[in-house]
Amino acid sequence: MAIRTLLPGIVEVSVVNSDKLNAFGSAQIAQLAADVTEVCDDPANRVIIYRGAPSKFGISGFAGANLAELADLSDPEHPKPLPRQDARAHLEEGLTAISGIDSTRLRMNLSGQADDPGPVFIIGYFSGLLAGGMEFAEICDLRFMTPKAPFGLPEGNLAGLPGWGGVEAMRRMTSPVQLAEILLNLGHKMGGFVDAETALRWGLINGIVGTDEMQVEGIDQPVPAIEAHAIAKAQMVLKLDGCMLRAALKLIRMDPHKDCTPFVTDMMSKLMTREIWARNAAKYA
Repeated sequence: MAIRTLLPGIVEVSVVNSDKLNAFGSAQIAQLAADVTEVCDDPANRVIIYRGAPSKFGISGFAGANLAELADLSDPEHPKPLPRQDARAHLEEGLTAISGIDSTRLRMNLSGQADDPGPVFIIGYFSGLLAGGMEFAEICDLRFMTPKAPFGLPEGNLAGLPGWGGVEAMRRMTSPVQLAEILLNLGHKMGGFVDAETALRWGLINGIVGTDEMQVEGIDQPVPAIEAHAIAKAQMVLKLDGCMLRAALKLIRMDPHKDCTPFVTDMMSKLMTREIWARNAAKYA
């Protein structure tokens, strides 16, 4: 992993495993959780830009779990399946990490304090999202992909199913026929994946960003379009009230089949008791 401050309050966290197309093994999972915790522990940090470092394949996407850890390959000519308890332990490791990251970045321990900075907002940029990499992308509040990026859950091609919560995430975001195309790898791209345009049309990502260079205010040298786009989005987030943002993130992640009105009424009644609400109300009244 790599952590880099882009501008005050905006931190880039990159997954670095170039030989394996940024695949997630136990070491990468643990390091990602530790890096996110480190960033979130500093109340000055408000936004994480989550990316994959360029791999030896020239791709900064995520290929999912490190398959070398998902079977006994001590004899490559005669691979053996893992014992079931080891397989379950691997699945729980990923699920626990994703849940832990989501909990850590909400910074509930600071909720209600006068200097509460709110949660850490996570924006992901990918040139490919496959398998477990796509599942880890679920920690992102906004997701963007490059024009030629593949999107999919190729576990079906290996006679398996996504085990880190990807199926539940896809069930929330897609229709049954769209889920079938992703889960069974029946898309039109090579490997049965869907392309970035399809992912955007289905609401799986927020947009498609090119790879040219652009100039960004506050940075001397031109930066890649992805970085420029990320900084612009992050600067918009920095202007948002932290308490409101935490409530909004909880609302966005609620069960879509559950009536959110009681939650919104409760949260809004709390938000309206603050001086910032009174000042803004007076400004626009």
